Amino acid sequence: MRAEIPAGALVAEFYAGVGAIGLSVLARAGEIRMNEAGAHALHGLELGLAELDIATRARISVVPGPAGSACPAASGAQVVIADPPRKGLDPELAAHLGHNPPERFVYVSCSLESFIDDAARLTSHGKLRLAALTAFDLFPFTEHVETVARFERA
Repeated sequence: MRAEIPAGALVAEFYAGVGAIGLSVLARAGEIRMNEAGAHALHGLELGLAELDIATRARISVVPGPAGSACPAASGAQVVIADPPRKGLDPELAAHLGHNPPERFVYVSCSLESFIDDAARLTSHGKLRLAALTAFDLFPFTEHVETVARFERA
């Protein structure tokens, strides 16, 4: 994931959870805007942020609430990351990214079905294109596959 972040980039992360992805790319990013709706995840995220030094913490903003309502957090971001639940992206977020694409959008999906639907929506306006796709078999002997996709501005 770090390789997807240009040095000093403004990054927006949706469905951030406790910050496992966003905090892991912080060394590459200039600023990160992290969106999360779950109260428990937000609490865990705040605990993690509290452990950072003041200068590092100042580079991170938390945008609470549903991803579909937090679309402005993507404004001006060079890289947007999303790791949505199985249902996929909130329709408002998918529409926003499709119409106002960042330079790069990294989508971590735990549902191939919702990913296929979201990919069709994201690329339907011709402003984003699927540039890379990698599947990870994290649960051997099951049909479950994690997918990481990189979309780029067309």
